[in-house]
Amino acid sequence: NNGFKLAAKTQASIAFTRVARTRSPAPYDNCTKVGQMGADDYYSNFTYVYNSCQSSCLQRLAVKFCGCVDPIYLKADDQTYCSTKADMLCLVNLPSKVSEANAENGQHVCDCHPPCVEEAFEMTVTYGVYPSGK
Repeated sequence: NNGFKLAAKTQASIAFTRVARTRSPAPYDNCTKVGQMGADDYYSNFTYVYNSCQSSCLQRLAVKFCGCVDPIYLKADDQTYCSTKADMLCLVNLPSKVSEANAENGQHVCDCHPPCVEEAFEMTVTYGVYPSGK
């Protein structure tokens, strides 16, 4: 997802730039503070990131609608991973159920917001021919 490809007979220079973002909490902005994830979140023992919130929400919805959880995400000890063809079909149809629920009540089922404090590394890759021919 965050990688890059390097063809044969090429060289690459990779530069990373640290980017720190700070967002203001309510009432100025809608961000999630560190430690604000609930105990029912699958990733509550980890640093909050938006994608983890989304994954936790999808697992809760999978339990509600499918009776099992997606095997690519974390699960609670008392839950089982989806394994049958019917289970997988249910998981595939979850996004449409989320969209229907969002349209029905006008609110987002997965109430996830960006973190109030976030640090990321942006990557710049430049390529050249190797050997250079000189």
